[in-house]
Amino acid sequence: MKRQSGKINLFFLMMVCAAFVFAIASTAMASVAEQMTGGKTPATSARGGNALVSVAPGVNIDAKLRSDLEKKLAAINAKYDVHVGVVFMDRVPGGSTAEQLAKGIAEGGNGYEQGSRGSMVLLVAVNSRDYYVATGRYLNKIIPSKTGVKHIQDEILPLLKDNKFGEAAMKFADTAEMELAYYEKKGEPYDPASGFNMMAALAALAVAALTWYGVRSYLIGQMSNVQEAAAADEYLEDGSFSLTHEEDTFLYTDVTSVPKSKPSSGSSSSSDDSGSSGGGGGKF
Repeated sequence: MKRQSGKINLFFLMMVCAAFVFAIASTAMASVAEQMTGGKTPATSARGGNALVSVAPGVNIDAKLRSDLEKKLAAINAKYDVHVGVVFMDRVPGGSTAEQLAKGIAEGGNGYEQGSRGSMVLLVAVNSRDYYVATGRYLNKIIPSKTGVKHIQDEILPLLKDNKFGEAAMKFADTAEMELAYYEKKGEPYDPASGFNMMAALAALAVAALTWYGVRSYLIGQMSNVQEAAAADEYLEDGSFSLTHEEDTFLYTDVTSVPKSKPSSGSSSSSDDSGSSGGGGGKF
């Protein structure tokens, strides 16, 4: 009986040691994970399905608005097989630019997931007032820098200037979804200028001209002291003017023309055509 009791005590001792080793290993793994994520909690960096919504501490975005944003981005990514996300950070680190950081993420850096049709990210550095919308090498064919991204910038910039960061992120998602849907339907990138109707503009110009002429004619007709004159001399009283001398004077000059040399213009390439990433941004 004594030998059996010794075996039981040894078994419990081994179990206690195993639990102690497991606790130490768990603490070490948690420490490594915290270093890899920069100490961010789920409230600081979260994914909604296939959507990246990363918000630095101190950036004021309503919790419900953020939840709606995550759901919307996840739905967009699933529907169009892209990866659209937003990143809000405190400021751009020294030695980097918002463009470099955003393009690095859009091209697959930091483990950013890639859709088969490309990726896009809105990066905003709140305190340094920098922003950039970057498209990956595939999505920049669907949302080109000069038209699609420019349209997104025009939509979100007023909200960023007013520090409405959550609303700006939602506007970014809405505009991106609209442009993706347009490409899906039309088979070509969205261009705000394509909505301009030349015939409608000409018709409006003609109506405005006719209205102006009609109002002008009516007002002139109401002026009793104004009558149409067929020649300039009708504005003079008979005998009130007598021309006594007439002389023409001409000035002659020698003109020498030298063609101005034009500086040679260097070739420029657009990121929309090169197959690399594209985008646009600046200060707000």
